[in-house]
Amino acid sequence: MYMDFMVPGIGNVFNLERFDADNVNKLANMYAPDTPEGEMRLAKLSREQAFFMIAVFYACDFQRSAKIFDKQLDYTESSEQDILVTMFAVTIGDRAAGYSELEMNELLIKKLASYLFFTYYNKYMSSGELTAFLSLPDKRRLFLELGAERRKCVIDTMRMSRWIVAEVTSGEDFFACSETLVSESLERELSRGKENAFDRVGRKRLS
Repeated sequence: MYMDFMVPGIGNVFNLERFDADNVNKLANMYAPDTPEGEMRLAKLSREQAFFMIAVFYACDFQRSAKIFDKQLDYTESSEQDILVTMFAVTIGDRAAGYSELEMNELLIKKLASYLFFTYYNKYMSSGELTAFLSLPDKRRLFLELGAERRKCVIDTMRMSRWIVAEVTSGEDFFACSETLVSESLERELSRGKENAFDRVGRKRLS
């Protein structure tokens, strides 16, 4: 079970009402593993906190990559075209860094999944429908109780991202795919109902 994650200037990270770009970027900069201060702070984190920071780093990288094409992504439901363009920007950056095609694909999945994780955290926290979350290296889950009937549901943005990336990379033209992939993948998740909604391993319940 998660413990509190108290960060100066931010407060309890595990109970924020919103993860805006400033908060995500501040977290990423404070715990940046390529700085002595960041390494020292990372070394003091619990396993659950460190896993959460992995999502922060990937989300921050995705959000910053949007600037390559002068896009301004925040952690709201940005236009699907802007998200698609940012995915392309991520692949350009990772290719320039020397990653293989397989590595680029996995990095794209993780970066997109993390960006969507914080986007939907903000959306469903704002509506009062988010009850818990789970962040692990291979999972990004948001546990919901939707609508007046409080229908239990879970969104796994890692699963969403794998489907989106597979669709985008299945053809020769990166931009030939549907521009509603993100909304379609969200609907697929929501239609699963309460599948995995009672997974409590490493799960942080919101007060």
